[in-house]
Amino acid sequence: MSSGNPSHLASALPTKPTPATDYPAPRTAEPSKGPSGATTDARLIGLWLHGKSDATVEAYRSDLSKFSDFTAGKPLRAVTLADVHEFADFISELLAPASQARILAALKSLFAFGHQVGYLPFDV
Repeated sequence: MSSGNPSHLASALPTKPTPATDYPAPRTAEPSKGPSGATTDARLIGLWLHGKSDATVEAYRSDLSKFSDFTAGKPLRAVTLADVHEFADFISELLAPASQARILAALKSLFAFGHQVGYLPFDV
């Protein structure tokens, strides 16, 4: 080990700045997957459901299926707050208040998770 003399480091440094043209061109970045690694709605949903009980997974999948049918299969990244409001209005005419609350809580949880892990641009 060195006795504290950083001369071996100094010899590795250039003595004068190198022109910018000597550096390679920057690489084009791939679209960000976020920290989750999710690149599809299905992968995001799988990550979100991971570790939940079988009954919860079944209920949430049913809730998401209703929402997907309502939005004609719109990708999650394309869903707007208006879509969620319209869905809430739609189910308010069909379901009991407790069922409405459960479905909307599941959607909110999914959108919050998707935003938190960087898959969705915002939390509706």
